[in-house]
Amino acid sequence: FGIVVLYGLILNYLLCAYGVEFAMSINPVILIISYLILGFLGIILSIVSKKAIVSFIGYNLLVVPSGLVLSLVLQEYGGIDTLVVKQAFLYTSIITGVMITSGVLFPSFFAKIGRILFVALFGLFITEIIMLIFNIDNILVSWIGAIIYSLYIGYDIYKSQKFKRTADNAVDCAVDIYLDIIGLFLYILDIFG
Repeated sequence: FGIVVLYGLILNYLLCAYGVEFAMSINPVILIISYLILGFLGIILSIVSKKAIVSFIGYNLLVVPSGLVLSLVLQEYGGIDTLVVKQAFLYTSIITGVMITSGVLFPSFFAKIGRILFVALFGLFITEIIMLIFNIDNILVSWIGAIIYSLYIGYDIYKSQKFKRTADNAVDCAVDIYLDIIGLFLYILDIFG
């Protein structure tokens, strides 16, 4: 699954570096709606399918619109080559490496925190909706989000070790880990930005 995750992240980098004009040419409302629909469809397709190629198509339905939306988000921080984006990328890479290692070395810890992480992520989601409605910005929420997504990387690595080693399972696990890494990156970007 590591190669599949890396493929998705490289594709996102390329979309952020070279797809900004294309992303900006799309109506923002249409882009966001397309991202949500295609991303959700891609996740479902990956989960439901038992064929690696179909799961990989689903993975791309998630990754491509995510990269286009991410390219617009990075523009809010000055673009992909700014110091803040590079710092967020560096910290995300370091934390991801640490959490991958932790997920492998400490499986009993991660086996215990799955439900807690789910509840924490749900609480974070509700908090962010409330903050969006009332136009509240709080850096503490970004720190909490970064912590939750960091732990989710370790948890999803732990979970991936339990599956039979097939190409389809590799793609399915890559979906989870990709989403964790992108979530972590966005929260770290918000912290630095």
